[in-house]
Amino acid sequence: EADIVNYDQERDIAMLKLAEGTKVPGVAELGDSSALYVGQEVIAIGTPLGTNFAQTCTKGIVSGVNRSLDDESSNGAAVQSESESSYEYIQTDTAINSGNSGGPLINSEGQVIGINTAKLSSSTSSSNASIEGMGFAIPINDAKDRIDSLSKKILTIGITGVSIDEERAKQKNIPEGVGVVSVTEGSVAEKAGLKANDIITKFD
Repeated sequence: EADIVNYDQERDIAMLKLAEGTKVPGVAELGDSSALYVGQEVIAIGTPLGTNFAQTCTKGIVSGVNRSLDDESSNGAAVQSESESSYEYIQTDTAINSGNSGGPLINSEGQVIGINTAKLSSSTSSSNASIEGMGFAIPINDAKDRIDSLSKKILTIGITGVSIDEERAKQKNIPEGVGVVSVTEGSVAEKAGLKANDIITKFD
């Protein structure tokens, strides 16, 4: 059991806080993705196609580094990814499938050097080319930069709201601002005294 502390969707990473008393069988060491070289052996671990295949391992090599996944580089092929970003990636021929996203890419020393996130596929594109073994991982050094900030709990106000612009305010004879539709129980908004149907006109 765990609680989500914070997350970064673009880097396919989340920070979890385990329940008190949780036994951890081992801790994976983070490697240095800047030291990778083409031809280096790597292993991907993930859950492709659902929980029936949890902890699936696939093996391959580093096919390239500092790759981009823009429209030009994919040359008409479909990028199948559970996160969309403009970062540079590790390219690998290790099998990466839907559900592998977020799983680790590991070097021969057992160090995590990437986060599996995408692959190129011809299955949903107009390209006639057959594409195999073009998977991509976010370099772990990109994720390391986020560890400190992800360790801090994600901040949310705790409301769902609707914008009340000048035109709507005149129609309804109400102030301009943010109309509170609902308030999350236990949130900072509830503790501050906000209620549904309130209108927020300013804050500091």
